[in-house]
Amino acid sequence: GRVHVRQEHANGEQPLEVIGDRLHLLNYGDPYQILQVYGAPAQVQDRQMQLEGPNIRFDRIANRALVTGAGVLRVPVSRGFDGKTLDESQLLDIYWKEKLDFDGKVARFYADVHTVLNGTDLKCEEMDVTFNRRISFADDSTATQQADIQTVLCREGVKLTSHEYDHK
Repeated sequence: GRVHVRQEHANGEQPLEVIGDRLHLLNYGDPYQILQVYGAPAQVQDRQMQLEGPNIRFDRIANRALVTGAGVLRVPVSRGFDGKTLDESQLLDIYWKEKLDFDGKVARFYADVHTVLNGTDLKCEEMDVTFNRRISFADDSTATQQADIQTVLCREGVKLTSHEYDHK
């Protein structure tokens, strides 16, 4: 049936929310948990980061997130693909069709990957996004959750469209 789990964070931050049709949780004691949620799509949102897909597995012990099937990762960033600071933070949405494997530092996307950020449209078959700091799935501190893009590596069928507007 419908599963909705909500865990509050300290300091009034956005809570951890897990929504899906089925949930499997192994709890070996904080922070040693493995969470698997299934849905159409299942959703996991923690603070400003959101993950959607049919089969999401979080392993807090290994600090790994794995999504099997098509999905989207939404994460706030303050810098664009070119490394320049954005006027204001934006959500980076990355869509894929086959799989996401994320260790907190490098997110690997497979099959028909597509993302748009600040006038740049990027498509390819496989994409690795490396963040400037590791996002911890076990640490409850806000400071460890904020990261920016360090590098983007695209493979096979890469198509990049970029527009920059000068309002002067």
